[in-house]
Amino acid sequence: MNKNKENQPVRKKHQLLKITNLILMFTLLGVFSVTAENSNFLPKTSSAPSNNSANVKFDQAKKTIKGTVVDINGDFIIGVNIVEVGTSNGTTTDINGTFILEVDNNATIHVSYIGYLPQSINTTGQTNFSITLQEDTKALEEVVVVGYGT
Repeated sequence: MNKNKENQPVRKKHQLLKITNLILMFTLLGVFSVTAENSNFLPKTSSAPSNNSANVKFDQAKKTIKGTVVDINGDFIIGVNIVEVGTSNGTTTDINGTFILEVDNNATIHVSYIGYLPQSINTTGQTNFSITLQEDTKALEEVVVVGYGT
């Protein structure tokens, strides 16, 4: 008896299992839904929005933006928060006040740091940024200084 013919049912089961797992994975991710027509499984794009937390974006390309954040004196600001608006995608500036972040092509970033006025900056058409933060004078007026003597 031919051993290849004996292994064919096992191979077919293994291939079917792989295909079934892929269909299940893509269905759970909300990439497409599966309907049965005439005993054939066909991918069908879902018109309803997915309630899945694993939303997959195919329509927007990403780009890497870079920049430096300084104060009005030109000194680097360490630890400035840079967040892509509408997402949890973000980073902070390093010891040289620089940052690198991957964002959508038409993203807006929110730049903030304690004691400075926040800024929202549209990144469309730009990849390099030089950002100067202005001091928040209202926040500085509310500082209370306590001194102790010996």
